[in-house]
Amino acid sequence: MGKLNPEVNPINQQTETSMYSAPNMPPPAYSEISSAPAISQQPAYAPGPPSAPTIPIIQQPRVILNPRFNNAPTFCTCPHCQFEGVSKTEHSTGVLAWIGCCCCLVFGGWCGCCLIPFCIQGLKNTTHKCHRCEKFIHTHKPL
Repeated sequence: MGKLNPEVNPINQQTETSMYSAPNMPPPAYSEISSAPAISQQPAYAPGPPSAPTIPIIQQPRVILNPRFNNAPTFCTCPHCQFEGVSKTEHSTGVLAWIGCCCCLVFGGWCGCCLIPFCIQGLKNTTHKCHRCEKFIHTHKPL
């Protein structure tokens, strides 16, 4: 098959030279451009339909069924003021510390080693209180 000439091709009505040549008309004068009617600017967004009434969002309370109280502060809900937060803890000497002291005395710890159980936090009772109202929540007894 032969190569088609764009000037002879019926689909291509324009010639190559006429497609790429500059137009014969000069550009418009500045006075013609400035006297052109101003184009009104449209708003950046189209106004929507009137807003529907707002629906209140009701947040359901979080329920913590059985918090595990131990010798560390625990996230819980105060039964008195309904404050949800971490409990404040206080440690006190309990039965397990005294049993540890007596065991140390019996097994040869009479030179002051019998006082070691009073320094161990895991052997003491832990009282949990609310941070807001300072009322009693729970006592953890290791024994």
